[in-house]
Parts: sequence; C-alpha cells; structure tokens
Amino acid sequence: MFNFLTTSPASPKISLNIWVLVSLLIAAWIAVPVVFVFLGIFSWQGEIFSHLWETVLAEYIRNSLALMVGVGAGVFI
Repeated sequence: MFNFLTTSPASPKISLNIWVLVSLLIAAWIAVPVVFVFLGIFSWQGEIFSHLWETVLAEYIRNSLALMVGVGAGVFI
C-alpha cells in the first residue's frame, strides 16, 4: 500500500518521501536525551555520586522499582 523507500530498476538510488524524513527527524529528536544520558555515565562527577549514595540513592532505587512494578501490573491488567 505505502512504498516508503522506492527504488527503480534502472537506478539503484533510494528516494525518501516526506513520511520517512519526518519519522527519522522525530526519532533523532527523541534519541538526543538518551545519548546525552549515556555519555554522562562516562564523565567524571567527583563527589556527587558518593553524596547521592549516602543520602538519597537507596530511596530513589526503591521508588523506581515500585513504579516499575506498579506500571507493569497496570499494563498487565
């Protein structure tokens, strides 16, 4: 029905239509924060992580796990 990537037998070039272009732009826009968070893992944060570990990190982990279980149960139901 929809032919997003088209090739002609005479030409091996791939032509992009507007839907593919818009989809790729949206995907790139959504991927940018994920890439920055991933790159932040490898940067030196000094004493911030040890401070978080001593004060609030355990609570954040418990809250995240509870949220994951709750959302998973809601989706399952």
